[in-house]
Amino acid sequence: MRSIKLVIKRLGPIKNSEIELGNVTLFMGPPNTGKSYALKALYSKLLPLDAYGFNVAIQTMKNNMSKILLERYFERLTHLHKSLEDALLKLLIILAIAVINELDPKTLEEVLKSFRGKPFEDTLTLMGDEIVATISAKFSIDKTELERVKRLCIRKIVRNLIPACDLRCVTLEPFDFEKTEVPVEALAGTVNTVKDVSDKLRVVTTSILSKIFKYYIEKGTVETERFKTLLQMFTNEIKANLGVSVTVRGENASIIITLFIGPIISGTLRKKDTKAVLEEILELERNLKDEVEPFLILLTTDLNATVLRAIGEGFSKPLCRMIKGMTEASLGFEEVRFIPFGRTPIVLAIEGVSREPLERIPVLEKLMKLYPINLSSYVYWASEGRRLLLENELDETKEKILTLVAPLIEGKLLHDKRNVLYEDWRGSKVSLRLTSALVEEVTGMLFPILSLSSNNSLVLVEEPEAQLHPQAQVVSALFLASLPSLCCKVVATTHSDLIALTLSYLVVKKPNYEQLVKLLRSLVPHISYNVEELAKQASQSIKDLDLKIYEFTRDGSVKPVEPETVLSKEVPSITRVIDVLTEWAFELTR
Repeated sequence: MRSIKLVIKRLGPIKNSEIELGNVTLFMGPPNTGKSYALKALYSKLLPLDAYGFNVAIQTMKNNMSKILLERYFERLTHLHKSLEDALLKLLIILAIAVINELDPKTLEEVLKSFRGKPFEDTLTLMGDEIVATISAKFSIDKTELERVKRLCIRKIVRNLIPACDLRCVTLEPFDFEKTEVPVEALAGTVNTVKDVSDKLRVVTTSILSKIFKYYIEKGTVETERFKTLLQMFTNEIKANLGVSVTVRGENASIIITLFIGPIISGTLRKKDTKAVLEEILELERNLKDEVEPFLILLTTDLNATVLRAIGEGFSKPLCRMIKGMTEASLGFEEVRFIPFGRTPIVLAIEGVSREPLERIPVLEKLMKLYPINLSSYVYWASEGRRLLLENELDETKEKILTLVAPLIEGKLLHDKRNVLYEDWRGSKVSLRLTSALVEEVTGMLFPILSLSSNNSLVLVEEPEAQLHPQAQVVSALFLASLPSLCCKVVATTHSDLIALTLSYLVVKKPNYEQLVKLLRSLVPHISYNVEELAKQASQSIKDLDLKIYEFTRDGSVKPVEPETVLSKEVPSITRVIDVLTEWAFELTR
């Protein structure tokens, strides 16, 4: 395993710490000494490896990027919206003249060909019954702005997890994506967007066409009744769509706007002199430009905002993908999961919601919005792991994990079409929501693990011993020790000296398969299945198990504790409380 070190200085109660991760890493110590802060700080540094959490980060980065672009670069796109205003007005005038004069397609093609050049570049054509025009522009952004947006995004996410006044107080070695400058020249991505501008374009188009027809009525070119017919036709059938494509290349973005305007009335066959039509177009443009400009400005202002948001998305997505790739390559992990304390209520909420398939997604989305990113990510992955179990889509590794957890939950997890079922060691089956706290809490830890798609992952767990009887805590240590050889390394906060002692015995004494079977038979004698499987996997895993234990103290320090030391002296956990209580009880009896 690569050497990965979490360095923390002045974070909450933690004054100074250097934490090197092992295959299994335990954070121990009294309450309020910073164990959970350290776990969340580690998660924040590994966020690019959480597909759900990083999607939230991408959205945050996109929003921040778009906000900065709107504030700083809006005026730089003035030439783009001027080109669009010019193009749109010309297209609508050409469309109106084509309809009123009943131009045949050949004449119309000649008119369009003569207008090629700015602002249309080389793409102004007749396609079916629509006029199609393309406008292009380029946009560049300062490289320092990309780094600034990245820092803003990270700051917002991290401060939602830990009270970090200065983000430099937490670093991850050998790679920290926050402190690594991203080579933006390698960015490449494309975003296509129309947003709500097409709807506004349709309204603006109808308004401008009304003014064009009114102009012809006042000139006596079009009779009032025909005007009403034409206007009604365009109101009902006008095609006014717009596509925006933004392609990012390094610090530059190419913007392509495509306009689709129609319909050209079928059966228009009258041929007219192209030169005369062009003169008519220019005359109409001169007379109407001032009158229709407010409509055009309203539309193009909205379009500018849309384009800038698209550029923000175009930069942020490939930027985040690059950060993810660099994180994977540097740290060696491909995925991360955060499993919080207090899992049972969330698991039961997911189970309850999932019984109503039509309500499941919207309710889960509302639930996730209530939580910070680590908990909303947990809701997502717990739900996904549950789904994979229900739909029988677990791979061989996850099926094995399901087998190994049986001695811990003293039963089996089964499924029907909608519900997760639990079959206890007696053979009795009930819905998961009717099981014991032990089963619910362990299942809450299991579901996100089942969602892992890579066998090279890291799982962060708050208090795996929660709701577990002491004998189950020992079994849970064997289960955790088995995970690194199957799918994931583990970092856990714990108050359980039983977990620390069990893991330390595994690492120091390296018991064989028969000795582990004997331990399990003594702890859970009523369980007749999968005990051997857990003992076998644990005995294989401990051969290369790298266990790291850290004691968080009330003076703000974080001290490494060797497994051999754990076996020879008091572990700073439940045992210490029992000793204090015992001494006090003896004093009462004197």
